[in-house]
Amino acid sequence: MGQHNIASVAHLIAEPVRSVMLITLADGRALSASALAQAAGVTAQTASSHLAKLLDGGLLSVESKGRYRYYRLAGPHVSHLLESLASVGPVTPAWRTTPSRPAQALRFARCCYDHLAGQIGVAVTQSMLTRGLIVEAGERE
Repeated sequence: MGQHNIASVAHLIAEPVRSVMLITLADGRALSASALAQAAGVTAQTASSHLAKLLDGGLLSVESKGRYRYYRLAGPHVSHLLESLASVGPVTPAWRTTPSRPAQALRFARCCYDHLAGQIGVAVTQSMLTRGLIVEAGERE
């Protein structure tokens, strides 16, 4: 992958409104533009502009049903990208005060395609380790 692609994707994700929209879709659901606008706390017109950029950047796909359009992550690779980015660096106070209810719920139990990575997932894993149901192995490569 070229450096240009990384910069383009990073630019798309770095914008706070777009990042909230992506995080809101990380549970695999398809949502309307108005639902994503509400989640991000922006107007429908602003949401439409951001969604167009995410579509052009290959991070979202869209499905039309009648006169409605539903957006979802372009695939598990986007979810994995978001999870990887979320694991780097500290959680900032801005994240803890995100007005979006779905984003706050995702922080508590981040369920992305094939795993739990939020507080619930960590607690379940720790409990299983403590009880000897699973053993800790080295890092994945």
